[in-house]
Amino acid sequence: MVFTVVFTCRAFKPLKGEVLQGVVRYISQHGVFLRCGPVRNAFLSAWKMSNYQYVPGTKPAFLSDELSKIEKGVVVCFLVLAVRWIDTSRDFEMLASVDADSLGPVSLPGSDESEW
Repeated sequence: MVFTVVFTCRAFKPLKGEVLQGVVRYISQHGVFLRCGPVRNAFLSAWKMSNYQYVPGTKPAFLSDELSKIEKGVVVCFLVLAVRWIDTSRDFEMLASVDADSLGPVSLPGSDESEW
């Protein structure tokens, strides 16, 4: 017997050097944790945000010299520095940077981020 099967899937494999957007999930003095599509663990180190300073408090954030702000829930455009697949969690981990032109927080009317 032959059956015709039609399906839809979303394939996503981040690559080194790619520019992506992610939503800030958590902020620490060492950096920012982002979610980018199905990738739950993208880390943007404070070392890779050279124009930003950590601002502690009840709502911690990173504030740039130009007064742009990275805080929880903000969409950030970033460059992928490294990617690795973790078998145990079946997820990618990424290292990110905003030390390039046109990278950093972006203004969007709404994020296309969906809960996975």
